[in-house]
Amino acid sequence: MILRSAILVSLLFSGAAAAFAPATSDTLSQSPHPAAGAKAAVKDPEVVDLSAFQRVLSAQRGHPLLLSIWATWCEPCRDEYPMVNELAKQYAPQGLRVVGISYDDDAEINLVRHFLARNNPIFPNYRKRMGHVDQFDHGIDPTW
Repeated sequence: MILRSAILVSLLFSGAAAAFAPATSDTLSQSPHPAAGAKAAVKDPEVVDLSAFQRVLSAQRGHPLLLSIWATWCEPCRDEYPMVNELAKQYAPQGLRVVGISYDDDAEINLVRHFLARNNPIFPNYRKRMGHVDQFDHGIDPTW
């Protein structure tokens, strides 16, 4: 329940952060949408630290952004992830950008791969770098 509440706070904060984040030349773009019915090959999400995450946010500057913080061990996250993917599909034409951040440990990468293969997200996903949990969390929302 705590992670789910943190996700909602993060969604609001990250949208505001993206609107005010400085633009950088090193931007990461939104993934293109796969053709209808096509299964994209699952690749491991890129591991990001706080500064890389901030670059991801700044790449979304000027667009509405939904940040989905999830983990394979989080039941509410597993329940909401397909809905987030549907929102991404439905509102991408209006400019909505969606970015996923996995809070899974490195040892859980097989679970992450399976989760992504099953859900076939149309948006980019990243994994939080382990070892800097407090710094990363406080960088997303200082009240965490």
